[in-house]
Amino acid sequence: MSNVDGVEVVTGEPDLPGCENPLNAFGMESGAIPDGSITASSFMTNGYEPYHGRLNGADGLGCWMSFHNPIREWLQIFPGNMDASTPVFNLLDNTVEARYLFAGNTDENTPVTNLLDNPIAARYVRFYPQSWRRHIVMRVEILGCNPVCQSKLGMESGAIPDDSITESELDSSASGWPQRGRLNHFGGWAHKYNGIGHWLQVDLGNMKHVTGTIIQGRHRNEHWVTSYKLRYSADEMIWKTYTGSDGSDEVFQGNTDMITPVTNLMDNPVDARYVRFYPQSWNDIQFAMRAEILDCNTNICQVPLGMESGAIPDGNITASSTKRNDYLPYYARLHGLFGYGCWVPRSNNIGQWLQVDLGEMKRVTGTVVQGQEWAYPQWVKSYKLHYSADGANWTTYIDSDGTEMVFTGNTDNTTPVTNLLDTPIDARYVRFYPQSWQGAISLRVEILGCCIDMCPIPGYVSFNRVCYKAFNEYKNYVWARQRCAEDGALLAMPRDSATSAFIYDFVDSKTSWIGLTDIETDGQTFNNI
Repeated sequence: MSNVDGVEVVTGEPDLPGCENPLNAFGMESGAIPDGSITASSFMTNGYEPYHGRLNGADGLGCWMSFHNPIREWLQIFPGNMDASTPVFNLLDNTVEARYLFAGNTDENTPVTNLLDNPIAARYVRFYPQSWRRHIVMRVEILGCNPVCQSKLGMESGAIPDDSITESELDSSASGWPQRGRLNHFGGWAHKYNGIGHWLQVDLGNMKHVTGTIIQGRHRNEHWVTSYKLRYSADEMIWKTYTGSDGSDEVFQGNTDMITPVTNLMDNPVDARYVRFYPQSWNDIQFAMRAEILDCNTNICQVPLGMESGAIPDGNITASSTKRNDYLPYYARLHGLFGYGCWVPRSNNIGQWLQVDLGEMKRVTGTVVQGQEWAYPQWVKSYKLHYSADGANWTTYIDSDGTEMVFTGNTDNTTPVTNLLDTPIDARYVRFYPQSWQGAISLRVEILGCCIDMCPIPGYVSFNRVCYKAFNEYKNYVWARQRCAEDGALLAMPRDSATSAFIYDFVDSKTSWIGLTDIETDGQTFNNI
């Protein structure tokens, strides 16, 4: 830190897992935390932007400087993949809404470190200067660790169903079906046609915090993968390749025999629903693998809801006004390049809005904003959010103190800025209201969230806030009830005609067990569950 005498940090009560190395720097100094994840209540001028508040940084004017000097000014850090179970050091001691005053600097260059007696868990970190010399200026780093998360997601156990495991080209003559690519199971996935570019895909059912993978060779054959890459996606349309610290594609070490599992943990875990394994090298004429995927055993409700991917149709994106046909509302898609690469209203005044109809009620957990792609250096620097269930009655998103929340926007026209909501909302319609801007109001956006009725176990389908699964297993009533209990569930109990119709259409077999039965006469009959 630089030129701040005291810092106040506010947080809530944590739930801490273990930490292997509690003094890792999260990435302010190294740049691992991107510029768009560093925001502030204000900044003085160009050169003092929040992202210049990096420890030992010399870019710009060498620090973050607030516009004014009140005690309520803050610098906020969102360390990327850090989630609600990640311990963070250098924050505060203990308890809900506790406030501790930390010693700051006595000169502009010497770093001052404050370690916590009782580490806390947090997604965001805010520094609140309490005293200073001449003006509030800061450079910071955050120390902590990522949790050691190695929960198996269900390839080995069978919790991931067979139809969620696919390959790049299903060939009926191939000896290793993708469904055989389960860790420690008989056989293995072995594509008939070798070559870099083939993949094994796993659908995790919903968003997960993926922390690593395990691979194994083919059972009873001297075939295994010696190296592989990973790609991941939230929607099966937009894919990203997992990269190393230098930004290049990460090539993971594979197997040296057909039996011994090899585990690769990710330095930077990712949030994804779909994961693909791409073999890069193998020991023999044919590659083969069995796999498992690891996570933190949490459900992530931060799925891009369809602005970038196009899942939200053009007709669902409207606005208060449009400057001309090059700036239509549906050009406001994150990373979009059509038209002039953004939405621009007819006039630049507070009250203009961009509206997105999500098609149905969703749980909204955050937004991503971006400026104009082409022609002019224009972007939105701050904005408010309004939301609605019916498009007629609107609510403004508020801060914890009850005031209307003003979100920090962009500092350039290309870098996306993500703002996650402290309190997620349920809405079908979302409006962005720009409050300040550079040059002119120019906006591209994405909305983050998930289905309100998202089921916590892969393979289940939601109907009227109840999760259902049809098992293609032949059992009597007692065993069927026990199979459901293994998932913490009960045999389905339809209580209205709509649910009865849903179950009738949902199951393949019309002789399936439900919760209504005569145990004395039906208990020995065998049906599907």
